[in-house]
Amino acid sequence: MGDDTDRYWTHSTGSENGSTPRARSLTSMSPAQAGQHRSDWIRTCAQQVLSSYRKDDFADAAGYSVQLAMVLERYDDAVIRAVTSPATGIQRNCKFPPSIAEFVEFIDEHIRRSTVASTYDQRSREQLREREDIEAHAEPLQRRREVAARILGEYHAALTPEAAKPKPDPWQRFSADDLLRKYPPKHPKQEAAE
Repeated sequence: MGDDTDRYWTHSTGSENGSTPRARSLTSMSPAQAGQHRSDWIRTCAQQVLSSYRKDDFADAAGYSVQLAMVLERYDDAVIRAVTSPATGIQRNCKFPPSIAEFVEFIDEHIRRSTVASTYDQRSREQLREREDIEAHAEPLQRRREVAARILGEYHAALTPEAAKPKPDPWQRFSADDLLRKYPPKHPKQEAAE
């Protein structure tokens, strides 16, 4: 950028001939071209983060953009899209330009949250499938009722008439005289000795 251009001027992101950029077909590209296309896309995503902050907040904006692109190369496209998007990215959390370390922490937290959600859904599906398998191979309800009735019958047969009688309550209320006999008052000399 020259000195005479305004550093806060927004630049066009579309193609020169139309309002939307043309998408390249990845199926007709060689692996080298596809890799270059991905690198260009990642640089665009890094620039999207960079453009969310004032340019004078960076000591070296171009160096930061290159370093951020190098970090983003390590991640999947869906992760890169999510963490650099103005709707879901780090721009929504950081008022000032994040350091590379802060950006990596944000990416790792995003991956952790999305992994927890997907593994939770997968575990839930597995548990429901296991429950269906167990219930499919479980004993029929009528068979369980017959077993419960047999056990209850054996329990009632084992009770003797003596065991079936209610037992008297062993707890009894003591009168004041009973308590004085059981716990006589102490003399002052005995209390001093203790």
